[in-house]
Amino acid sequence: MTNYTDMLAAFGIGSAHPGGFKKSIAMIMDMNIDERSIVLDCGCGTGQTSAYIKQQFDCEMIALECHPLMIKKAQQRFTDSLLSIDLHQASIEAIPLKPSYVDYALTESVLSFVTSDHALAELYRVLKKSGSLYLNELVCFAPLSADERMVLQNAYGFTALYSQDQWVERLSKAGFRTINTIEMYTAESLQKDETDKGNDMRPSESIHSHFYEKMHQHQSLMANYKDKIGHIIIKASKTAM
Repeated sequence: MTNYTDMLAAFGIGSAHPGGFKKSIAMIMDMNIDERSIVLDCGCGTGQTSAYIKQQFDCEMIALECHPLMIKKAQQRFTDSLLSIDLHQASIEAIPLKPSYVDYALTESVLSFVTSDHALAELYRVLKKSGSLYLNELVCFAPLSADERMVLQNAYGFTALYSQDQWVERLSKAGFRTINTIEMYTAESLQKDETDKGNDMRPSESIHSHFYEKMHQHQSLMANYKDKIGHIIIKASKTAM
């Protein structure tokens, strides 16, 4: 069975997360990054967001990715652009950093593929007391039946399909004190936005036909669930504000 993440890696899509790179930039601009900041990009994919942050702010940039092909393409991007980025092949559930180390952490379509409670606990651990987490993740706008959940979990490998309230609950359980939803948008609204699709791709030299079939399946599912699922951008801070 073709894995969804394997498909993304084969096509080398830089902005695989819904909303594309412009959503990444919007999150980054909400952060107060300067050259003294330490920023962690968890599940960096081919490294587009990490590279942008390093180029814009010349801060200490740390990137995590567990997929071997994704990390190979991220490393090539950083090398080609002469960027000094600390790249780790590691899981967000076991971040190879000491406690209270980073100022900002971000995830983009990562937490729904892992054990979210473990990942959020790790993100909380590595953030400084003044640190903040920014997440751009899958959200459910309407209740899903058991069959609908099974379809999505089988197609994507999702481990979590949370509503906005459930995301807030998970973040609060992890210890975050201030949790603010910045934006929510349905799959339908994302499909209508053509401004940032296919602008950053690092395709493999040979791509098997089953990856094209997986891409078609993804597009069909997004159309079928267009008003039931989407993405949410949340800022979560360790301290009360």
